[in-house]
Amino acid sequence: RGLGDVYKRQAGGIEAVVAVKVVLEQTLPPTINYETPDPECDINVTNGNDVPAGDSFINLSVTPQGQASAVVVKSYSG
Repeated sequence: RGLGDVYKRQAGGIEAVVAVKVVLEQTLPPTINYETPDPECDINVTNGNDVPAGDSFINLSVTPQGQASAVVVKSYSG
């Protein structure tokens, strides 16, 4: 077993931690390996730390064995 196997098992947890951090810091992280936009591909891509985040995220994860989970992260003020 290598690091890839560990990552596959922990990917959902890592994504959830990042989602919480994004909600707390209120900014989206940049998209990895995005350098040049394609004019024929009209999608929203974050290429800097200047994009404000929303107040909630949903994290969907599926394992190679077919197990699935969903976690909703929402900011709370009150």
